[in-house]
Amino acid sequence: MFSAPALAVNLTIKFSYLLFVVFAPFLIQNVHALQMLKSIGGDVSQAQDALNLGTATANQSLAQLKQAARSGDLQAQFNLANRYHHGDGIEVNEALAFYWYSQVANQGYASAQFNVGNSYYYGVGVEKDWTQALSWYKKSAMQGFVHAQYNLAVMYRLGQGVAADDETAFQWYSKAAELGHAAAQLNVAKIYETGTGVEKNLALARQWYEKAVAQHHAEAQFYFANFLQQQNKPRESLAWYTQSAEQGFAAAQSVLATLYRTGNMVEQDDEKALQWALLAAQQEDPDAQFLAGVIYRNSKKVARNLAAGIDWYRRAAHHGHAQAQYNLATLCLQGEGMEKDLDCAISLYQQAAEQGLPVAQYSLALRYLRGEGVEQDYQKAVHWLLPAAKAGHVLAQYSLALRYQYGQGVEKNNAEKVYWYQQAAAQGHVPAKYALALLQLKGEGVPQDTTAAVSILLDLAGQGNHLAQYQLYLLYTEGKLIAQNPAFAKTYLLKSAQAGYAMAQFHLGQQLFDQGNTTAAKNWLMLAAEQHHQGAKKILGKIAKLKQSTPITLAEKEATLQKTVGKAARAVANNAVIIDTPTTQTVVIKTIVKKPDTQKTAHDTATPVAAKSATTTKPLAPTQARIAQSLSGVKAETPATSTPANQSAQNVAIEQYHLSKMYLSGQLFEKNESTAFALMQGAAQSGLIKAQSALAIMYLKGIGTDTDYKKAYYWANIAARRGDQPSQNTLKQIAFILSQLQ
Repeated sequence: MFSAPALAVNLTIKFSYLLFVVFAPFLIQNVHALQMLKSIGGDVSQAQDALNLGTATANQSLAQLKQAARSGDLQAQFNLANRYHHGDGIEVNEALAFYWYSQVANQGYASAQFNVGNSYYYGVGVEKDWTQALSWYKKSAMQGFVHAQYNLAVMYRLGQGVAADDETAFQWYSKAAELGHAAAQLNVAKIYETGTGVEKNLALARQWYEKAVAQHHAEAQFYFANFLQQQNKPRESLAWYTQSAEQGFAAAQSVLATLYRTGNMVEQDDEKALQWALLAAQQEDPDAQFLAGVIYRNSKKVARNLAAGIDWYRRAAHHGHAQAQYNLATLCLQGEGMEKDLDCAISLYQQAAEQGLPVAQYSLALRYLRGEGVEQDYQKAVHWLLPAAKAGHVLAQYSLALRYQYGQGVEKNNAEKVYWYQQAAAQGHVPAKYALALLQLKGEGVPQDTTAAVSILLDLAGQGNHLAQYQLYLLYTEGKLIAQNPAFAKTYLLKSAQAGYAMAQFHLGQQLFDQGNTTAAKNWLMLAAEQHHQGAKKILGKIAKLKQSTPITLAEKEATLQKTVGKAARAVANNAVIIDTPTTQTVVIKTIVKKPDTQKTAHDTATPVAAKSATTTKPLAPTQARIAQSLSGVKAETPATSTPANQSAQNVAIEQYHLSKMYLSGQLFEKNESTAFALMQGAAQSGLIKAQSALAIMYLKGIGTDTDYKKAYYWANIAARRGDQPSQNTLKQIAFILSQLQ
């Protein structure tokens, strides 16, 4: 098949017999009609005489016609064959029609040979036999009969009755195209466009497209429009799509509907989209039927008609449209516009999944994971998760990782678990990133990499992820894997609690209770208790016994929260310290949060982890002496080996980098460019490439410091020599600025 950019060119051989006697007066106007009775060795004058004789015998009685046919009159034989085929004054009898066509064909007449070829191709009046069809088409085509040439090309192209042969197919397409056969011209154009069996040649492709569309061939107009769209000629493309659509070509109408729906090449217009979609949908075009369903259900510019939308979904689904099957399944599942029907939903999900639609495969897997409408079956769930995950469905990738982690439907497999977490994380899936960070913290299935793990957690926390914020609270509190920092710990605990995480709310409430602040403690514990946290309920019971208090209003809760947030932020801004991790103590990770229930589905989240111990401190920002020292002797090369001390320094650098970003954006703390600069400077001096690159930009643009092109060049040069592409661009920018100043 041709690898057409849109739909494949129709290569189907149309079922039709040539009726050269009945329609001779019309066919004689076409030069190809003169070939129809031309036998091998005959000439045009013989064909002309035969056609005239055909006109005279067309009105013969059936008895006279049979008599003439039996006596060997070729014209009568062909007319009798036509009558048996069409039931013209006689009962249809395809076997007799084939017999009389064969009598004429055996005498070498091209049109009869073509009709016999059709009979064998479709198995009408004779057993289907593509080898015989090919033989008879070839006999007719060799006499220059254009329809036979086209059909012969199709058979060689598709490998029907003969081994597929693109070169031979092209030869026969070309012969028919030269004789003016529009469909052949279209296929020659497509062959040159795709380079199938010939050297790709877009100029020749356009020439043949233009010849085909000059004959007002609707399908050719459609493919020419597609060709022009590929050549970035939207106006011309739209004009030909419209001409094709106006001729009633369903595929063109469907494309126009999509263009108006999406606003591509035209102004977005759901009303026009629906008009074209309905025209194509009524011709049973599945894509148009699906689009009509989408517009009726979802459009904000066309009156919503869910019943009509469902009807078009059903018709498209009946034609095997996978997306329609999926949408209809979802409506069945939710009971939207119809009664809830799990059996219907699962059947439709199954049909769409079997067609390879990843979202349907994932949805079907969820039903098996949850035992929803089917018996819970983890193996069947994994069966459908695998193809969806391989197709790039991010939720399927994450869910598959969980199955390998918990051994649900598959054997536990650390390598597969890590692989699918990585695939999902690469697509930006936040829970997968978080899970991967936990694995790196613990060294589970991957080499332990605290630096990478903390970097991920800091990024996620900055995006507002409450689990990452809570994990950082644990890490900064216990101070074993990263430097202990109570101020940071309190800030991240507060952010996580504020985001609604019950465990964080409980711990914050517990701390406030231990400090004797029962009013603030009660606020947080009540929020945790509302999420059924049992520990929070117990402490609330203790508070009730200690003091009979009145209900706290929402305004009081918010005031307490703002006060706590402000206090934590000031503590970070004024007193934050970074504490080195000891290099001699063995790292032990303790799970703080309960491991997720293995019965949960793909939406489970990974378990926060934490470690213990205390450490020593060092200043957050470098001194001026340290800056001078760095400027005089920083090396571009990274250490050849990674020691515990190096790892600790990298952890500090990453913390400084992310904190700098937070101060720049005002994301977690009040915006402060000076503090951001100091933090970024410290990270850069520790050898963090992205910090060196960022520091160069800060010097270049005067962010938190005076503009200094020499220092900007210095730090960009260090990072660029270590392979940082943004820094290479920064160097070019600095060089340009300096050249303008000279």
